Amino acid sequence: MSGKKKIHFGHNEAAPIPETELETDEVTLQSVYRELTQLKSYLAGFKLLTGKRTFNNKTLSEYLGISTRTLQNWRDAGMISFTQIKEVIIYSEEDVEAFLKKHKRVAFR
Repeated sequence: MSGKKKIHFGHNEAAPIPETELETDEVTLQSVYRELTQLKSYLAGFKLLTGKRTFNNKTLSEYLGISTRTLQNWRDAGMISFTQIKEVIIYSEEDVEAFLKKHKRVAFR
């Protein structure tokens, strides 16, 4: 097979896969993982149509000073809203603000 095979993942973008990673038209898990990692990086800085900031697990956990496991617990408990596209989890700025507002405790002094 000559040339490079491409995996399309949206927006008419495609990343070439070197032929060394192809075996009779099968894509290796390593190449799929690399593509998924690139997609996660792309989505991490993506702004939703509202133009507001978005977070992925890593950026939101750093922003709030908590672990990614805590975020998973909050998602599992239905405490924080999120959008999931395959394995990529995205939190909108609006959802984070709503979550923080809902859990805000007013000082009593």
